[in-house]
Amino acid sequence: MGNQLKLDPGILGKEGGSLRSAPCMSSTTERSDLNKRYVDVTAMIRSLQRTEGSTDCFRRGIADCDQLGCAWRQYCLSGIGS
Repeated sequence: MGNQLKLDPGILGKEGGSLRSAPCMSSTTERSDLNKRYVDVTAMIRSLQRTEGSTDCFRRGIADCDQLGCAWRQYCLSGIGS
């Protein structure tokens, strides 16, 4: 009996005194759920740029950016060349 399966307590939980297993999820479903939980910051900032009437150029790789008044400029350019 030395080949018994050891269960991670994080996988199983107690409910009403009995053990229940965690639901099985495919990797596609898992990725889809993760995408729903997090905000696409790049898309959000580009949307804000359009709303402001500016070019929606955030993180598009434009190294010689002429948008000096852009509120996102320092964050945008810090990603270029990295």
